[in-house]
Amino acid sequence: MASSIPFPKLSRTAARAVSRIPTLRPALPPHAARAEWVRGGPATPFFRDEAHTRPTRGLYRALLRRLGPVRSGEGCTPASPSPPAPPSPSQAPSPPPPYPHTLAALRAAWRHRRKWVSPRNTRVFLESQYALLSDLRSACAAARLQQAEEQHAAEAERRAALAAQAAAEAAARAAPAHTHLTGSFMLRSPFHGPMPRLRPQPLGFSMMVKARRVRRERLFDKRLALIATNELMRDELAFWRDLRLGGEWDSGLGMAAWHAEANRAIAAIDDNYKMQGRRAASDPSDYLVARVRQARRKRTQVLQVRAAARKERQASETDEERKGPPGWPRGSHRRGKTRARRSPPSQRLQEEGEGRP
Repeated sequence: MASSIPFPKLSRTAARAVSRIPTLRPALPPHAARAEWVRGGPATPFFRDEAHTRPTRGLYRALLRRLGPVRSGEGCTPASPSPPAPPSPSQAPSPPPPYPHTLAALRAAWRHRRKWVSPRNTRVFLESQYALLSDLRSACAAARLQQAEEQHAAEAERRAALAAQAAAEAAARAAPAHTHLTGSFMLRSPFHGPMPRLRPQPLGFSMMVKARRVRRERLFDKRLALIATNELMRDELAFWRDLRLGGEWDSGLGMAAWHAEANRAIAAIDDNYKMQGRRAASDPSDYLVARVRQARRKRTQVLQVRAAARKERQASETDEERKGPPGWPRGSHRRGKTRARRSPPSQRLQEEGEGRP
């Protein structure tokens, strides 16, 4: 066999000579260059394809015709949130739809699914709508349609109850609490002028004070940053002037060229601080003082009435304690703990003698 024949070992010179023998390669026919791959345009999505949109609109119009009278503008725009046009006076009133709750659920379902882009979910929904249309066209599916109408009616009642409850809770949360004057003024501060003390404290007032405090802190930080920037600019320009490296940046005007804008911003912040100081030092109006005094008089009267009622109640309780329980002689009932009476000496001796062994 060919595999059993040993291959002779060549010398280095012979191996070099063998390597120089030209290799026999097949002559390939000439071929054209490969064409460059060009990316194709984007495919049209199904929800923009006429083969899908036209049958879908036809299905919706057929469902509306079967479930009830179609108002103007509903057949072509199933998801339009705008209300339909009112009927003209000469137009005869249309009969009520046989399944009103199913019709409302149908409109809500199509309005909710108008933006679906999933082919699988859209196919499942359209199959269910075709099944509903076949039931509406069939005379044997009245019981199934009536059951669906009852389910949609119960769901509509549940949603209406939840919406009413949510609206009531939102109105209760949004309703402002009844506040009244306490007869005193709040301590003045840069964040508010002379304000009467209210109970309970309005939330809007607290939020206003918080916003003004945050703004004052930010203005203070901005003022410090402007002052630091001015100092850095002054030192930088002095350094370049000491090196005698003048140029286009040196207009010869000194600080008037770049310091004026910073000084204007700092002056605006200082004016704001002065305005806050004037607000804190302002005096309340005569009308506000009169109202606070009236509230103080009312509060004093209420406190006096409460104190008189408290004294009367304490006096009645003291009289009842002095009288004691009914049937007892007057003055025989003592307040506090009574001291236990000791037995006579003869009885104590007798008890001690009985207790001895």
